[in-house]
Amino acid sequence: MFVNLIFILTFSIQNICANEPATVHTQYGDILGYQTNLARVFYGIPFAQPPVGTLRWQSPVPITKWDPKVINATQPPPACAQAESTITSIRTPVIIKLYFVNNTHIIVLMNQQHALSILVLGLTPSILASIDNRLIARGIDAKSLAVTNTSLADAEIARVASSKNWNGVIVGYGVRNDSEWFERLMQIIHNANPNIVLINHHGPDDVENAIERHFNIQLPLITS
Repeated sequence: MFVNLIFILTFSIQNICANEPATVHTQYGDILGYQTNLARVFYGIPFAQPPVGTLRWQSPVPITKWDPKVINATQPPPACAQAESTITSIRTPVIIKLYFVNNTHIIVLMNQQHALSILVLGLTPSILASIDNRLIARGIDAKSLAVTNTSLADAEIARVASSKNWNGVIVGYGVRNDSEWFERLMQIIHNANPNIVLINHHGPDDVENAIERHFNIQLPLITS
């Protein structure tokens, strides 16, 4: 059963710094989270009263007030036992992103001026999809593109590169190991959008760390 929930969070956009507490006020009580260079992050905000006692196996009952008054949302709460699933995101424009990961609600309040747009190019669609999901869950506007060493793929890369003001591009080693192809691809990207910078990395598992190193930032945490 799925229950639609809307929290109206009123706050003023400020310069966001890393590793500092962030509190928002709602009609249910306060929420304590933390803020980074990119976002304000709040984990595990409850959407209904706990399903215990007479509420067990019943439809969710709305919350009136939180107890305690301040919800500590700085860390992910324990997750229910379940099969591993992919990340599903529900987005509203620019400011609020709500993610569901392992039955945990994660609200990321993005600072529009600091949001990053990252283009990821590589050979293997499944790896690219995994990277895409991970980056989106960390508050990044990410898009992955499986490429081939063909003129048709070159045209698509040029189209995507020029489609928006990307902050950076990550290129997989399957492409980078072919120096001629890699150099041609980077020239295509530069011609389409001179502002895109190459982000060096050590493999698929290093992508988030590479972004943090390159831009000197700390990305929001996410449950695995």
